[in-house]
Amino acid sequence: MPFLCRSRRRYRLRPSNKRDGERSVVKAVKSGKEELLAAVGNSRVFVLGLLWEQLSRAPAAIVAARQIRTQSTTTAIRNQDPPRMMRLSTAAPITAVIALAAATLLTLGAPAAAQVTIFDNGTPDGSRFVVSDPGSSQFLADTFTFTASTQFNQVQWFGGYVRTDTPLTGGDNFTLAFYNTTTGRPNSAAISGLTFSVGDVGRVDTGQVGGAASPFRIYRYVVTLPSTLTFTAGTYGLGIVNDTANDTDDDWAWASSSPDDPQFLRTSPTGTYNSIPFGNLAFQLQQTQVTTPVAPEPGSLALLLPLLGGLGIAAQQTRRRRK
Repeated sequence: MPFLCRSRRRYRLRPSNKRDGERSVVKAVKSGKEELLAAVGNSRVFVLGLLWEQLSRAPAAIVAARQIRTQSTTTAIRNQDPPRMMRLSTAAPITAVIALAAATLLTLGAPAAAQVTIFDNGTPDGSRFVVSDPGSSQFLADTFTFTASTQFNQVQWFGGYVRTDTPLTGGDNFTLAFYNTTTGRPNSAAISGLTFSVGDVGRVDTGQVGGAASPFRIYRYVVTLPSTLTFTAGTYGLGIVNDTANDTDDDWAWASSSPDDPQFLRTSPTGTYNSIPFGNLAFQLQQTQVTTPVAPEPGSLALLLPLLGGLGIAAQQTRRRRK
């Protein structure tokens, strides 16, 4: 049996003690697998899968630690400092697994937010753009209809820059307004408190082009409103205008989403909207919805406690035997 010498004292390496903690961990992991998977239903496996994957890696981590310990012991022999180096054990990787498992449990049932489309007026079909820019004295609007009381807090729309298709960075200045309608046409005055000067909201190049004569790039825009809006059942209008006064060689145009339905145009900020047969304008109304995943039942989580406890005890016993 190998031994280490320092002065007149001997320090024996005991292979059986080195593997006690490792065997305990492997046994705990293997014995808990069937009970854990039986307790969690199909709806729970996706939540606990990450946790089980990390616990299943514990034996491999222990093997790696043992290899490191063997190398460190060899170094200790050379440096004649066995007591300090022999304290290396599997406690560190086991503790790391326990910490990761606990962190995973804390994330169970965490809420997640997602944008849900409440009204969809279509995405660009590439057929045409219609200018909606004060520089050209054109102001566009289109309508949307709710069949019941509805809430939303985000608007998404599409458009581009006609003439040279060279938009300035930070050159947008958008205004959104909501209108009541009369016989399906937006009224001249916006609903009180529902005009939003949102400025430059940023743009995303969709990779599409549109326009019959000379194609222009199509961009997507999104803005989150200051608060959630609630509309009762009925038909309403949405006007979007972009004042590109700083961009001297382009006007902003709203992209159409279909060639058939009408949109509405006026030639002054307070004038009457008139129907024009250039198709629907591309936009969506969206609402942020927060969902909380179904957390595992207490009985399912309870089965994890003995497994984690076994890992902790194995780490403690291994640490004591190394001292």
